[in-house]
Amino acid sequence: MDEVQTAVRQALTNPNATVTARIYHPASEHIIQSGETLSSIGYDYGIPYPWIQQANPQLGNALSVGQTLTIPSPDDLIPYPVVENKRIVVSISQQRVWVYENDELKWEWAGSTGIASSPTSPGVFQIQTHEVEAYAGNWNLYMPYFMGIYQPVPTVDFMNGFHGFPTRDGYNLLWTGDLGHTVTYGCILVSTDNAAQLYEWADQGVIVEVRR
Repeated sequence: MDEVQTAVRQALTNPNATVTARIYHPASEHIIQSGETLSSIGYDYGIPYPWIQQANPQLGNALSVGQTLTIPSPDDLIPYPVVENKRIVVSISQQRVWVYENDELKWEWAGSTGIASSPTSPGVFQIQTHEVEAYAGNWNLYMPYFMGIYQPVPTVDFMNGFHGFPTRDGYNLLWTGDLGHTVTYGCILVSTDNAAQLYEWADQGVIVEVRR
């Protein structure tokens, strides 16, 4: 922190200087309120609820009002160095995707997020993986230009992320008329052409902000 403060002070005296600093967050605590569930708490904090379960191994099958939960640091979901000049924003309520480079809008697309029974988690994530074609065995889906952004369950090697129109059984093209409303099982769907553009542009470490 001292180094950051020194750099900021120096930058304030030099109009041509810039300072980049990454702020880290500790784990926090949450007092359970009436009517809350792990899912709703995770949604409010932008943390997939299985991550909260992992941070609270003492939890039983039911939550109690007044019980204290540990909320993991959001930094746990950003494991790679951050790409500073690129950012992707996804809106669950608007079903839109905005792509920024050097603080300027590069692309804006219709998108689709997860259905109510398998929702996309809001939160701040980042591009972690690239697969030209990924396979989701639970749903027998082949997903082109897949970019993983977070693990819904921290102990399971499975990621939600961006992809183009998927196929089932290798030939049935799905969801081509569904952009703009929820349709996926937690991933973020864009057109295959847009997914291909994003795949080439979004390096590992690009921040993805999923808004409610």
